[in-house]
Parts: sequence; structure tokens; C-alpha cells
Amino acid sequence: MGCSHKVLKQPAATAAHAAPEAPAAPAVQEAPADTVKDAKLKVLDSKLDQYLDAMKFITPEEKYQECDFLISSASDSLVRNHIAVYLYSKFISSNLMGDEAVAIYLTDNWFVPGKVSFRDYSELASARVYADFNRQSLIGKKAPSLLAYPPMDDAKPEEVLPADGRYKVLFIFNTSCSTCKAESVLLEEYFNGYKGVPFDFIAFYAGSDADAWQKWREKHFAALAEGNGIIEVKDFWDPEIESDFQRKFGVLATPCMFLIDGDGTILGRRLDPPGLKKMLEIINAGN
Repeated sequence: MGCSHKVLKQPAATAAHAAPEAPAAPAVQEAPADTVKDAKLKVLDSKLDQYLDAMKFITPEEKYQECDFLISSASDSLVRNHIAVYLYSKFISSNLMGDEAVAIYLTDNWFVPGKVSFRDYSELASARVYADFNRQSLIGKKAPSLLAYPPMDDAKPEEVLPADGRYKVLFIFNTSCSTCKAESVLLEEYFNGYKGVPFDFIAFYAGSDADAWQKWREKHFAALAEGNGIIEVKDFWDPEIESDFQRKFGVLATPCMFLIDGDGTILGRRLDPPGLKKMLEIINAGN
């Protein structure tokens, strides 16, 4: 027997018995997508800062591994890019000597192969230039060969940094550089009272003005150049840039100062006078 279902018609509500109106839902202001994303990235950046602080004093090679882990741990490509760019920016701007090696590692192993991306191509181009100008003079590497001319007429190019058992301080300067002048004064003050391991002070002029260079030599380190039995001053220049010293030692600006041991291994780079003094104190304490 069939069964029918009738919908009973309800009487229309009168004004006196009108159906109560449902209360309106409270308005919810949705946060813009960019704001939510920025908030999440700030949390991520804070965690990355904590991670970076914990690994501050491990070796560059260990930092390479930690960076690989951090970047690889992100499954989302945008987050992975963000982590890589954030790490690069931290290491490239770090005041801790040696951290620039990690920035170069990230460039060579993540950005250049296209595994992650900078925000635009110009940033990648800058990273590649920085890596190209600094990879040969990183801490722990053998100092690259550097042929330049001593201040003599008809001089032949000589090896500036022979691995002859003596420590070397390579000071690359320009006569028109005010910071070079100021650091030279500080270095002279320190060297005049220095007693410690013998070393060669290589004053390498990065310019091409012979007269300006001669006046510089007469004014700076002249007393040391006469010899004190501990520090031997050696002057060189390469006016035609035949040695490619700019690329080999990352000379994008002067001054640049390096500390190199007797075997030719770079111990310190981009040093200022207080930094050099501290490193020499450590070396002397161990001798």
C-alpha cells in the first residue's frame, strides 16, 4: 500500500506572532593572508635565530651540515627558500670570522644549482660575485700564490707569500684610503712595542701611483723597515693587476688584512688592528 507524505501548510505568522529573527553572526575580521604568513615566518625566524646561536662556535664544516639539515627539513618549497635566504643573510653579515665560508657554501650548493632561490636574480648574481672573490682566501685554506713587484727600478715579480716557515701579515692598502691611514697608525704603535713570534709584514699597495706609494713608504712603517729583528717589512705592488690579487683575496675595498702561518695557511682574514693583536697574543701564548 503506497504511502504518501503531505507537507502541511503552516499559517503565515502575523505581526503579533512573527517568527523571531535569528541573531546575526558576529562579524569576524579575517587577517590578510600576507599578515598571517608574515607572523608565521617571524616565529620561524625566531627559532632559526635560536638554532644559529647554539651553533655559533662549531666549525664551518659542521655549520654546512646543520644548514643542509635545516633547509632540507622544509617540505614546502617557499618555506625552504625562506630558510635558505635567511641563513645566507645571517652568515654573509656575521661579524664572526669564518662565517663567510658558510655563505659561500650555501651559494655553491643550494642557490647556484637551483635547489632554492633568492627573491630575484640580482641577489643570486651578487652572491656569485662574492663567492668568486672570496673562496680562495677563506680561513684554513692555503694562501693563493701572489706575484708582485718590490719598489725597485726594473724589479722582477716575486712570490709575496712563500711558505718559508715565517708568519706573515698581509696588509692590502691604498694611499687615498682614510681607514688605511688610521689602521697604519694603530699597527705602527702596536708593532713598535711588539715582542713575540717573528713575522713578515707585507705592505701591499693596491694602487698604481708610484709617487704616492713612495711618500707612503717614507711615512709609514719606515722605522720598522730598518729591521728590529722580529718584524720584517716588505713592500710590494701590482700596478697592472697581473696577479689577480683582488679576486684571490677578495679585495673589493681597502684595507684588507690577513694573518698567514709559516706553512702558508690562512689563520685570519679581514682583520682590523685589534683583531690581529688578539690573534698574535694567542699564538704567542702557545709558544
